[in-house]
Amino acid sequence: MRKLSVILVLLFSFIFTNAPAEAAGSSQLIIINKQTNTLAFYNAGKLVRTFSVATGKTKDLTPEGNFRIVTKIINRPYYKLGIPGGDPRNPMGNRFMGLDANGTYGDTYGIHGTNDESSIGKYISHGCVRMHNAEVHWLFDQVQLYTPVIITYSSSSFDTIAQSNGYNVISNGWVQVSGNWFYYVNGKATTGWMLKGSQWYYFDGNGVMKTGWVLYKGQWYYLDKSGVMKTGWALYKGYWYYLDKSGVMHTGWLSVGGKTYYLDQSGTMKTGWVQISGKWYYFNKDGSMAVNTAINGYKVGPDGAWIQVDYVALGDSLAAGMTPEGQDGPVVNGVDPNWGYPNYIAQDFSKSYQLLKFVNYGVSGYKTDNVLADLAKADVQNEIKKATHITIDIGANDVLPLLKTDLNQVPQAITTAGTNLYKILSTIDQLNPKAKVYVMGYYNPFPYYPQDQQAKLVPLLQGLNGAIQQDAVKNGATFVATDAVIAANYKNYITNPQNIHVSLPGYQVIAGEFWKVMQ
Repeated sequence: MRKLSVILVLLFSFIFTNAPAEAAGSSQLIIINKQTNTLAFYNAGKLVRTFSVATGKTKDLTPEGNFRIVTKIINRPYYKLGIPGGDPRNPMGNRFMGLDANGTYGDTYGIHGTNDESSIGKYISHGCVRMHNAEVHWLFDQVQLYTPVIITYSSSSFDTIAQSNGYNVISNGWVQVSGNWFYYVNGKATTGWMLKGSQWYYFDGNGVMKTGWVLYKGQWYYLDKSGVMKTGWALYKGYWYYLDKSGVMHTGWLSVGGKTYYLDQSGTMKTGWVQISGKWYYFNKDGSMAVNTAINGYKVGPDGAWIQVDYVALGDSLAAGMTPEGQDGPVVNGVDPNWGYPNYIAQDFSKSYQLLKFVNYGVSGYKTDNVLADLAKADVQNEIKKATHITIDIGANDVLPLLKTDLNQVPQAITTAGTNLYKILSTIDQLNPKAKVYVMGYYNPFPYYPQDQQAKLVPLLQGLNGAIQQDAVKNGATFVATDAVIAANYKNYITNPQNIHVSLPGYQVIAGEFWKVMQ
């Protein structure tokens, strides 16, 4: 009997000391944090992998403390409802790792799969810890019997929880916790910017790797789904953005690959018509700015802007719009029956250009000295300074009256008119050297005169036009001839033989001659 007692003591000593020795020698550790419903698996002191789990409906159902995995069962039946192991209805899936928790020994509390994958991440179980089936399979194959399991409810990191329970762990590299990625260096989570290889990543104050838009020191950055900081073009929710070489989101004008783009204050690449600093620009479907072209009839210049026009007209009754009858009439369909040729030019500008302003200083009866006097006025000078285009018709009233009274004085009158016109053009050039100036040559206002009178008048008119053209060229202005176009159909344009003014069709064809060189 004594011999038998000794043998039994030795046997039980071996049994009860062997299990703790195996656990103590284990280099594995599982931590389940109920606050985040996350399970962490350590091997050889390193965090290998984390998983999202489901725990008890109430805080007390899943016990907290230090336990061990004491059973590993494949296809464990669900005894409560008599569901066989491996059955798709089995709420524990087909992998079960039992815990020695609350005085039980692997038959009550465990880590297992589920037949309801949507429950993972929730507080929903009766006390066990649920995992996705594919993930519990992986863990089941890795974990050893008697591996320690710490279950807690904590805001601390897994490393801190392990260390506070006497385990020597130090995490390095990438770690996923509750769907968030961290990067550890000697057990400490990285925060701020990190360069790994040639890629930049950003981690917030809690060490969570950020994705999507990040605001850092007043600048926006974009990180893709893998956390990598983007540079160059990036597509986000159907909109294009541009990140410079430092990763900063670009706003405003951008030149890339020989093309120009515009990104608004939110960083969105613009397409279509966009107004910027008072000017309109057109951006193609790929975002590139259109230049030197027409978009639906609207002209854009080499700088990409819809060409802006500030048009000023100077002159006599032809600019003012005196009709052959010399009477005003009602406006019909937006057209004034007393329009002069500048009004039609302005109308043409408004069809293709951004007409900022049109000012018509034409006055019936004006001579060259009257226009010179106007150019001394501050308001007129201000308009001239802003003008992009200027038209002038002047000199006829200096000469025409003499054609009926004293032909001998016409040459001197032409000379005087030419001198004044030169002063007019010089003054404009001083006020605004960038303005495009167009000077009109006069048509024959007496086409109904007999041929013998025509023979005397036409050379004098040619002399006037020659002087006008000479002064225009000297000052870099453009001379616009109108004599031929009016003469070709003078009965339709000069409808009143007793009046030198043209009809509305006449003003339109004169405007057409200007438009040929102005557009």
